[in-house]
Amino acid sequence: MSELYLLTTDKKDVEVVNFIISDPTHYLLRQDIRETYGKNHFGYKYSSSDTKSGNVSYCFLFSIGYRDDVALNQQVDYEAYINKDIIRVPILDEYRETAHKIIFTLYLLDRMDHSFEYALKSDDDIFLKINQIIPDLRKLGKKHVFIGHKIVGAIPIRDNTHKWFVGEDDYPSSIYSPYLKGSCYIMRRSIIKNVSIAHYNTTLIPMEDIHISYLVSGLGYELTNSPHYYHCLHFILCKNSYIVDVGRNLFRRNYIWKRIKEDHPTHSTGKDI
Repeated sequence: MSELYLLTTDKKDVEVVNFIISDPTHYLLRQDIRETYGKNHFGYKYSSSDTKSGNVSYCFLFSIGYRDDVALNQQVDYEAYINKDIIRVPILDEYRETAHKIIFTLYLLDRMDHSFEYALKSDDDIFLKINQIIPDLRKLGKKHVFIGHKIVGAIPIRDNTHKWFVGEDDYPSSIYSPYLKGSCYIMRRSIIKNVSIAHYNTTLIPMEDIHISYLVSGLGYELTNSPHYYHCLHFILCKNSYIVDVGRNLFRRNYIWKRIKEDHPTHSTGKDI
């Protein structure tokens, strides 16, 4: 079923696949994304003036697992059937299992008959400045296979009541090795297979960005740091970041989207800014 929805589209020249990690209950957030920066999710051509090849095609997809709720699962299945932009990942959708969800999504994408070059992972509370991200990717060299905002010197949270708790059994060191923050990172398709294999031979760290980063660095690949993927909490002050945390409040999201359209009116039409 996961492959069927994607393969029904005739747009197989997609270069960048943007997959959004979304909770099964977040239907309104997905609709908000579809109606704003993700509304041109199939067959949209972004004209990048500083590249020889010109147009770059990308699509938006949502990665959603299952819950122990038959009615909810059926609702998401129907949403997937109608919108054809959902990958149904066959795992229980829980926060601390997000790394499994991401790896399974990457694995399924890699098996599909689409000639994409990059897979961009983000969350449904993040606004992506696609008009800036796409040209930036075209400037990357071949050695840049995993790109995002690098975190250095972070300390594991040992309080087992905290959302980001990681026990010593899962990670014994007192300081995390460098990793790319999970609000947005980009992986070249060329390393997906190796990363997927490594995942199933590695103890899970229940923090997906740390776990995925460790898989990549453990295979000898470089973590490419870019200030453009800094986790920005204020859409006005963070001019250099290509991502903005807009939260999950629909009123706040609509306000921010309105401001972005006022500042950059072509954002809503799919043309260059």
